[in-house]
Amino acid sequence: ASHDGRHWFRVPTEVDGGDLVFEHERPALTTQYAYFAPYCAARRRMLLKGVTGSPHLRARVLGRSLQGRALHVVENEPLPGVPHVWVVARQHPGEPMAEWALDGALRLLLDTQDPRVPAASAMQLRGIFTPYRPSLDFLSGANAIQP
Repeated sequence: ASHDGRHWFRVPTEVDGGDLVFEHERPALTTQYAYFAPYCAARRRMLLKGVTGSPHLRARVLGRSLQGRALHVVENEPLPGVPHVWVVARQHPGEPMAEWALDGALRLLLDTQDPRVPAASAMQLRGIFTPYRPSLDFLSGANAIQP
């Protein structure tokens, strides 16, 4: 649950038959409930903006939804002779966790100063994983409330 859409906390739940049940006194006027912290369009825009400044990755519009929203793809220069892996996140509205995982992977590849990833490994990862699709859930997820 969240009172501001940015800070999320767990509410105790239980399964009763086939129903997910929770009781929660909301101390705020507005409380949002989700089974996983949402990945909002504003965060996706910020991530794509970071990709735009990268010398290794580029973002482009692959197409448009029926509502006219851009479907982005993030690409890198593939390494010759190396098999490529497509990484697709969030094809359905119930998959925000996949978009969070891709967010972390792209941020790691964008951070050239991160000591956890030696430069050679980062370059190899950049060459193998191409392209990245931050979100293909352009129907139901895009129609949700987005900050």
